[in-house]
Amino acid sequence: MERWFLSLIVLSIFFLGGVASIKCYSCNYPDTKCGDRFAYTNPDANECSGSCVKRRGIRPQGGVEVYRGCQSQTTTYCHETTYVEMSVVECFCNEEYCNNSNSVRMSALSLILAIISILYNTL
Repeated sequence: MERWFLSLIVLSIFFLGGVASIKCYSCNYPDTKCGDRFAYTNPDANECSGSCVKRRGIRPQGGVEVYRGCQSQTTTYCHETTYVEMSVVECFCNEEYCNNSNSVRMSALSLILAIISILYNTL
């Protein structure tokens, strides 16, 4: 029981520490540098308190629209939705510059802490 409690405290501290501001790219369609051939650099990023977001929508008649920016929520995940007749994949992430790629990457530190916690509780 004590191990689970200690693991929960360590993971909570880590994840709560991630609430501070992070740098996220901010751009929108029709900016061609914002699309699938992403061409922004780190100085083009903005400070965000929350998560970075990337939304990629496919229009019914063809064509792609991409939005990158900030979102107030802080959970890392992707989901599919529909917006103004577009099929949209929306991904949220909590690392510096993480909304630059085609997917949300899990923090290496998050993965290591999760593995350590699991091993600690099974031994």
